[in-house]
Amino acid sequence: MGTLNGRIALVTGGSRSLGREIALRLAEAGADVVITYKSNEAAAHDTARAIEALGAKAVVLQADLTGTAALPDIVGRVEAALDQHFGGRDLNILINNAGITGHGTFDTLTEEALDALYQTNLKSGLFLIQRLLPRLKDGGRIINVSSGLCRFTVPGMGAYACLKSAVETATRYLAKELGGRRITVNVVAPGALDTDF
Repeated sequence: MGTLNGRIALVTGGSRSLGREIALRLAEAGADVVITYKSNEAAAHDTARAIEALGAKAVVLQADLTGTAALPDIVGRVEAALDQHFGGRDLNILINNAGITGHGTFDTLTEEALDALYQTNLKSGLFLIQRLLPRLKDGGRIINVSSGLCRFTVPGMGAYACLKSAVETATRYLAKELGGRRITVNVVAPGALDTDF
């Protein structure tokens, strides 16, 4: 990763696991980082301290990214953080990492389980991008987190993989649609990780 001095990144689900590691790598490269967490406030502040130990600025925001109901409040708090902590500057990088997992074969899949995966793993991320576009600088970066399960099959993970495949398709369309602003949109799709997630 090249130098990111002076850049501001937002990492959703940045308090632990893969999100924490992404936030720390961004800080190591010189970016200031806003992280969101859903419920583990202690982990979020621990990650913020680790970011600051690397010489970067860290801001922590609680955000329940289940669907879109809370998005107006969340986006308002992101904008307030940009104004208060970064002198009104806009985001350079948005990492859509927040998500949930789900286990179960299709013969046991419930509508509630599929809806929960959809609300968090696809819908909230797409509408977060939409609502933050006015505060994302031209030439900025959006990175969506998918899964290696889109390329290999593990029984019981089909519903989760279907939604992550939709994330990958949306990423290709976003890249085309935002290209005029020189905003790149990419996806990363890790395989199995040994984390608390």
